[in-house]
Amino acid sequence: MPKFSEKDVVAVAKIGFDAIEGPVLKEFRKLDEKFNVDIEKLLVIIYLWFMGGSGDSPRPRFIVLDDFSIAAFPDGTDVTCIFVRKDEELLKQISSLPELVKGTTEKTTSERKRKRRKRRRRRR
Repeated sequence: MPKFSEKDVVAVAKIGFDAIEGPVLKEFRKLDEKFNVDIEKLLVIIYLWFMGGSGDSPRPRFIVLDDFSIAAFPDGTDVTCIFVRKDEELLKQISSLPELVKGTTEKTTSERKRKRRKRRRRRR
């Protein structure tokens, strides 16, 4: 897995939640002028990615997008998001994942189909 350093961080945002307004941007610092993401447009989506669901459901802490990634650090109803520049090595590693499980998913699918056929035969 790639290791990140300070030079990889392009922006930092703190998103809070207001009972009337919903997600609100409490703080935003752009550390790289080339980072052109309209945080205001993504505010609700980002908040829901990391803070949505019920309290006991699993939540992501790192999301890889095409042009950047986001690491999240929740604190109560707030979430601090660290935006990380695109990492080609990470994308390459992620794109190799389907090959790792290809046989497993095909086997599972064929087993499922076989079991369905057996159940149908028993019903007749």
